[in-house]
Amino acid sequence: MSCSLKYKIWIWLLLFACSSLTGLSQETVRAELTQQKIIDVCGSADKKEFYVSLSIGEVQRFDSLYGFQYYLNYNPEKIQWITALYTNTLSEFFETREVSFISEEGRVQGYATTFNFSFPPSSGNKPLVVLYGRFLGDCPDTTRLYLEDIEFTEEFKIEVEKQDTLIIEGLEVDKETRAITAGFSSDSLFFRNDSIQKFELYMQYDENIARLDLIEFNLVYDKTYFEILKTETVDDLISNLSVEDIDDGKKIRFQKNNDFSDQTILEFDIKRKSNDSLLSGITIDSINTGFCSCVTRYSSENLYLRSIKKDTTGNDIIEISNKSDTKSWYSAGKNSFIIKNEKNLIKFASFYDLMGYKIKEIDNIFENRIEIDVAELLPGIYFGIVVTENNEKKRIVLIKE
Repeated sequence: MSCSLKYKIWIWLLLFACSSLTGLSQETVRAELTQQKIIDVCGSADKKEFYVSLSIGEVQRFDSLYGFQYYLNYNPEKIQWITALYTNTLSEFFETREVSFISEEGRVQGYATTFNFSFPPSSGNKPLVVLYGRFLGDCPDTTRLYLEDIEFTEEFKIEVEKQDTLIIEGLEVDKETRAITAGFSSDSLFFRNDSIQKFELYMQYDENIARLDLIEFNLVYDKTYFEILKTETVDDLISNLSVEDIDDGKKIRFQKNNDFSDQTILEFDIKRKSNDSLLSGITIDSINTGFCSCVTRYSSENLYLRSIKKDTTGNDIIEISNKSDTKSWYSAGKNSFIIKNEKNLIKFASFYDLMGYKIKEIDNIFENRIEIDVAELLPGIYFGIVVTENNEKKRIVLIKE
């Protein structure tokens, strides 16, 4: 400690001991420490800087605030103090102000006072002082700042509770650029009989997410009808691939080797286990990039799985012209395809997508009007074959909006 600082503190203590301007305490308030700026541990150095104000609330002129001194304890491994700020504080117009940051002891000690009591006392609804510092570390963390003591000149009329603790917190602040998306190279897979299909998975993220390392997610699908046979990495973009069976699919883990944003990183073989016609899907769920990755947003896409049953429509059906009495349309309100024939009963209907795969079939109907629920189908164009009781066949086109 410098000689000048020791001298000033000695003068300060002398003022406390010898001041003859006394007054009665009128109220009791609490000294409070408050963090003024959010600390973003994922940002640049200036984003880790913060302010802490030391306040006792509003001070009136008749409260006779002529000076104070304070002592704080902190963890020097997590906080680096830069300076004290006095502008727009109760210390601003005091004659002398000083602060010492003793990192070896994890201690802050400072004071502000005036030696000329002919000056008006300080007043206003302002902090006593503001400390300016920097959070040390690149990961989310907390640290304590403890107000060990605060003392005022004897003439100060407010009684102050002298102890307070502030939890200073460094956060991974949420931003649009701190996002990762997992998706598939196609939106649908089609299966016939026991066919095996391949699909690819990619990930997209902002190039500024430099800390991305470990990635984990679940592939959720119906294991009753489908089975993932093989999982392989693409190139050397990732390593330490782990594939684990879970109740509703697979848990995938791997580490990032190189930048792979917008690139295929995994290839899968998937097999249909049932010959039933159905519409199912694979969902990417529970994406996790580990602690301190600076990823705050996660999104994913779905892969539709369409299992197509072999077309068993007989060859003895006679196709009729477009002048048939069969009418068809899509009802948005009912989310259904409506098929109607006023003269003949409808006994069979089947529907296909643009690629020619059968997606739905109804047999043994024998009604003049049928409604086919298509809530599970994507909007688009579909084809149908309708067979009446006298084996007349009508091809129809239906559009789901």
